[in-house]
Amino acid sequence: MKLDVNLIFHESMVPGYFAESNQHIHTFKYYEFMQSYVSKVDPEFDIGINYQCVFTKSYNDVEVLPNCVNVVFVPMNYPLIQQLEKIEPTMLDDLYRLDDHSNVKLVLDYNNETLLPGNFDQRGKTGFVGEIDYSRFYCSNAGCNRDNVKDRCNFKHIIQNLCYFGYWYSKVLKEQPFIDEPNLIYTYKNKQAPIRYFAPSNMFRPGRAQCIVQMHHEGMLLDTEWNMNKFNDVFQQMEDAKLSNTYKQNPYVDEYLELFGKAPRLMSWPWKNSFNKKRVLEDQDKFIEINPGAGLDNYDSFNTDLISNIQLYIVQETFSDYHGEEPIDPTKPMRVIDITEKTFKGFIYGLPMFLNARHDSCKTIEQLLGFDMLQDYNKFDYDSEPRTTQRIDQMLESAREFPAINNDIVDRLKQNKNRAVSKQHLWLLQKDFMDLMLDRKD
Repeated sequence: MKLDVNLIFHESMVPGYFAESNQHIHTFKYYEFMQSYVSKVDPEFDIGINYQCVFTKSYNDVEVLPNCVNVVFVPMNYPLIQQLEKIEPTMLDDLYRLDDHSNVKLVLDYNNETLLPGNFDQRGKTGFVGEIDYSRFYCSNAGCNRDNVKDRCNFKHIIQNLCYFGYWYSKVLKEQPFIDEPNLIYTYKNKQAPIRYFAPSNMFRPGRAQCIVQMHHEGMLLDTEWNMNKFNDVFQQMEDAKLSNTYKQNPYVDEYLELFGKAPRLMSWPWKNSFNKKRVLEDQDKFIEINPGAGLDNYDSFNTDLISNIQLYIVQETFSDYHGEEPIDPTKPMRVIDITEKTFKGFIYGLPMFLNARHDSCKTIEQLLGFDMLQDYNKFDYDSEPRTTQRIDQMLESAREFPAINNDIVDRLKQNKNRAVSKQHLWLLQKDFMDLMLDRKD
């Protein structure tokens, strides 16, 4: 069969290539997974494209294959790039030489992030990031429906690629091989769980702290299973902002710290001994590689005993407002929808969800991904509220007023589960990206 696409990854993306580096293996793992995955929902589905995934030791060693598109992925991970350019000082020139081929496309892989340019802002940078000509690179990222957002880098094209969902799902399947059963969900008619709300926060972020504080104000925490871990990153960012005179006081962060302190908040017994243990250890600077034999759970999946005991899932997404990006036209609203595996977990496990996320997130999920967010059961259309505090208030009130589980809710959650595990849907997560690489148009 003729090869359509040659996907090329640098070996440095593999965990352990450098002694101290962030792994950047998610995109490779997604495409590798999709070559072998057979869904019980649509076992006959054929993606219709013949591609291969290859690794290169150096960008200077890339073999450009004729008669197909060669997609060269470059990790958009600042610590990794800094280490990589030390051993490949001619990396930029090597990439530019590859770009001179008409059938080569250079892609900065940002598929696990949305905030641009992040650490890749060229201001004050030297080396690869300071010198790169972004106009020669596509930027593949997890942001949906970018509207009125300034491209400070001037990429050749910014394209959404939600393959991280598929990568995450492949990891969950290894931890819980039973989770691909189409009709297996953890919500059923008249379910009366002892815990009404489940609000996990595996990393401390201001928006998540605000949601917990507002839940405290509403007296909801007594009926909530929640955690808050990994404070290190945000406090370092706060200190950096203070040093650069860009720090902005956040009253909800201050109130959270006054109420709960900055020590890691664990789940209750017995889940405190396992849930998100990786982040807890990172807080204590005692991180160890998690494996099933260590007696610690991987935080990619949910403990099924835990979610069997909860009624509603409060999704603490990465962002609930906007910081770091700029509008093209300041007189008009700016929009980037940031949806991660945190929301996808609700579909996989079949849980009624309420999103602490940027406004229009539920709408985008329904229109772009085809899922049902059960919004007709909500007391308020909180998703359309642009003001963060008011949106969280309306979201929490909708959760408080959510009705008893009926057959309609169960059936619609099962439809979401079937969509989430179907191979066709998992392929559609990145179809726009692949179409762009193949110069296909609708």
